[in-house]
Amino acid sequence: MKIKFRCGFLAFLLLGSTVIANAGNGIKRSEWDFRPEITTGNVVYFLVGFTGSMLLEQNVVGKSLSDDYNPEDKPWWYPQVGWRTAFISEVQYADYHTYDLDVKGNFFDWTDPGYSIGYTVNFTSKQVPFGFRAKLSYEHENFKARDKKLKGDWTTFSKDMIVPEAALKIQFGKYRTSEQMYILSLGARYDYALNAKGLYDDKETVNSGVSGLIGFEFGSPSTHFQFGWTYAIPFYDYFNKDYSPDGGITYPFANAKTSLKSTAEVYMRLGF
Repeated sequence: MKIKFRCGFLAFLLLGSTVIANAGNGIKRSEWDFRPEITTGNVVYFLVGFTGSMLLEQNVVGKSLSDDYNPEDKPWWYPQVGWRTAFISEVQYADYHTYDLDVKGNFFDWTDPGYSIGYTVNFTSKQVPFGFRAKLSYEHENFKARDKKLKGDWTTFSKDMIVPEAALKIQFGKYRTSEQMYILSLGARYDYALNAKGLYDDKETVNSGVSGLIGFEFGSPSTHFQFGWTYAIPFYDYFNKDYSPDGGITYPFANAKTSLKSTAEVYMRLGF
């Protein structure tokens, strides 16, 4: 899985360098950005979607990649395309005995890669070293697991959620002079579970709760380009330990455990 991640991430960086090379200029002292965001867990879908979005954008705004870029040229409804996936290194549950599960992500899952559809508000200041970001989204988060000893087929665990989030952006670098800057993001989100599937298809198998957000970003105000990643780290258990599929006879998740569960989002933005 690490090799797949590194290959996808390298392709992402190569595409990002192309975007930087072709981005135009245009400076505003402080800037709001309102934008839909669509993310997917399949890195190939992301690369195709991001490239197609960039090419289609030229027709929407009536400019080529070599022209000067102004974020206001892009309509408020035009989406940004990003990549996100869930990382879970270990899953364990127990009914009559303990089950340890192998886990894999959805980097190349062609049928159910996970996704997020939402709307964001960004504010980046050149007056003070602070900004903020707020987002409301619908997320389909998933991973696959199977018994370490018995092997067999992979079981998909998924959770559909409504997720409001907000983060403070702390800026470092030469943001006042439109040169390179770095941004540390700190915030929180609430994962409200709507539906869940796995060993049992029931919303009650999983929990809702608060997740912390931490991110790091690189930005170039003169080109309105931003590249970064954000981690969402849940402060709650994934499985509902009180869930019983048979009216209290068994509690399959009473001793459930997940390790290093987080959701990573990697993105490139024009127009921040």
